Amino acid sequence: MLNAILLGLGYGFGLAFLPGPAFFKLIQTSLEKGFVPAAYVAAGVAISDIIYVFLVYFGISTIIDNQTFRFFLGASGGFILVAFGVTSIFKRGRIKGEALELPDSSQHISLLLKGIAINFLNPGALLFWLATVSAAHINTSDKWQHFGFFAAILLSVFTTDILKSALAQRISYLFTEKLMRRLNWVIGISLMLFGLKMLFETFFVNNQGFKF
Repeated sequence: MLNAILLGLGYGFGLAFLPGPAFFKLIQTSLEKGFVPAAYVAAGVAISDIIYVFLVYFGISTIIDNQTFRFFLGASGGFILVAFGVTSIFKRGRIKGEALELPDSSQHISLLLKGIAINFLNPGALLFWLATVSAAHINTSDKWQHFGFFAAILLSVFTTDILKSALAQRISYLFTEKLMRRLNWVIGISLMLFGLKMLFETFFVNNQGFKF
């Protein structure tokens, strides 16, 4: 069991520091809105990961391997990432020292759903969990070890996301309005590039599945 947990921690920390769409959205939310809103985004990412684990582990291959499903995933995910990127580019940067407005319950739900969407509609997340299920069957021998392996991945990713949110919020005082505007541009362009890459591969490259 210990080996399964350690292996899962390795996979989890590797995933947590990959610069993907969820990573950029999490940092941006923490800098602009604070720790609590970013934690809701992190929770949304964790929920989408849990959904993927169940889908992949319990062998719903008729859905996951279906070309129509993958096309929908890539197309919708690409358009959503481009939309998030455009929104980020035109977003006003928070002024240094400006009071943070704590979001209400409806905004909490919105942030949670954004975290779910930006991760679930990323084919890269699907391929990661497909790979981890294969690794689980190769490197662990029973269902309890599988549970420990996946629990370690999910817990390490969520914990790291929370720590990233806290760290970004702690240094937010360093970010002037001008610097935040530049950061929003960088994040916006990054999200748009992720989305455009996803759309290009969906419509022009991947006839036999994603290579994202």
